[in-house]
Amino acid sequence: LQKSGLRGAIFENFVVTEYMKNALFKGEEPQLYFWRDTNQNEVDLLCETDGELNAIEIKSGETKNQKFYDGLKKFAEVAGIPLTNTRVVYGGDDSYLGENQKFISWKEITPIPSPSRSGPRSRSPHCCDPRMRTRWCCAGSSGTRRGP
Repeated sequence: LQKSGLRGAIFENFVVTEYMKNALFKGEEPQLYFWRDTNQNEVDLLCETDGELNAIEIKSGETKNQKFYDGLKKFAEVAGIPLTNTRVVYGGDDSYLGENQKFISWKEITPIPSPSRSGPRSRSPHCCDPRMRTRWCCAGSSGTRRGP
């Protein structure tokens, strides 16, 4: 798996599945989304907690890299959320919690915020906002895609 071309996709699915599992274990309905604009900027996981939008990038690399934050910075700018609501879950062993950057080890997935029970049920207002030039987003837990 270390050298597989599918490593990134498998790792991303693992992290999202763990996040869903954690939410379901707490009796919450996970509201998970992703974002991609027309310039191929993207964020792997969006969730709402207590009315605040959180953006999470998922990278299988074992070394922290500032480039992992590129899509998060763009999304934070477009969505109008603070960088404190962003984080990277990566394949390394050590977590780093800075003022505007959080690198969370895959071994510590639980620090990802839990989704809100009172959040949107069918789609995130931030995810599918046409002003964000969004190409695709996930509309609810069913995995239905919305786009052109």
